Amino acid sequence: MIAYNSKYIGSAIISIIDSFNEGIKIKRIVDEKSGFYLLNEKIPILCKYSKKRTNPWTFTINKNVLDIYISLVKEYNECFIVLICGIDGIISLEYSDVSKIIKFDYFKKQKRISATRKLGKMYLISGSDGKLKNKVSQKSIIENLGKKLFSGSIFV
Repeated sequence: MIAYNSKYIGSAIISIIDSFNEGIKIKRIVDEKSGFYLLNEKIPILCKYSKKRTNPWTFTINKNVLDIYISLVKEYNECFIVLICGIDGIISLEYSDVSKIIKFDYFKKQKRISATRKLGKMYLISGSDGKLKNKVSQKSIIENLGKKLFSGSIFV
């Protein structure tokens, strides 16, 4: 039987692979926690998924995962969080966006990110400690990762 995390994270990985003209190398970088991958040896991502069919999609990030996330940001100067919103869509947040909605103070054992959207519209993103002012597009995964991976190359 295919595990839920494989099903959802796999859809995000396929979306990334299918979105670029160039080849892309993907490897798992954290053995003890699933969802952490390194793209082209330079951009780490953390994939989180929600099985809900409709919004709001809520993603919980515990302290251990936050610690790993912060260590990857320090090592690579970036770590994207890829949010798989059930069967609705996949979006990504750069560290600069994540730091606006989550404070890394570690006073709580876990943090939360929530995504909502109306049919055909962009996503509103909020976290335990704030909201993003700008809405996030389903193309964010392509746009954000493309800038970092290929320095302005043409997307599919």
